[in-house]
Amino acid sequence: LHDALPISKISIKYRFTYENKRIYFNKMECSVCWISTYSNGGISYAWGVFTIPMMDRFGWTKADAALPFTVYMLMFALTMIPAGKLQDMIGPRKVAAMGALLFFPAYCLSALVGYFPYSWWLVVTYGVIGGVACGTVYACSVPPARKWFSDKPGLAISFAMMVS
Repeated sequence: LHDALPISKISIKYRFTYENKRIYFNKMECSVCWISTYSNGGISYAWGVFTIPMMDRFGWTKADAALPFTVYMLMFALTMIPAGKLQDMIGPRKVAAMGALLFFPAYCLSALVGYFPYSWWLVVTYGVIGGVACGTVYACSVPPARKWFSDKPGLAISFAMMVS
């Protein structure tokens, strides 16, 4: 019966415009989440580049130089579940903003390793704070992409994870 009813051009134009604005809005939010995910997750995987220079400069063992990254990955994995539940309750924008606010001091404080040349400094700043920030932002990129682009969830999730 619905297909048989004539639809005016105004209602089609209104629906089309509204849907386009909503899709554009979702794509903008997803883009911000993807950029945050790249900043947190993608850059963190470059840790191996720093291990040998830290071993040479500070006299650390390979285990000392790798420990901050290990703690980072552990905190990242442990944070994703509570962050996912939190983003379901208060929304991905707020949770992603919290993660971004943690990400900035984590990397800024990690940069002070020259003044505090101890592996525990990087474990706390990069490993714990940075790992929590990364898990928080990661939890806000994939679930909203799946919800917002329900017509093609595989493509949305692929794009969300592609940056990492």
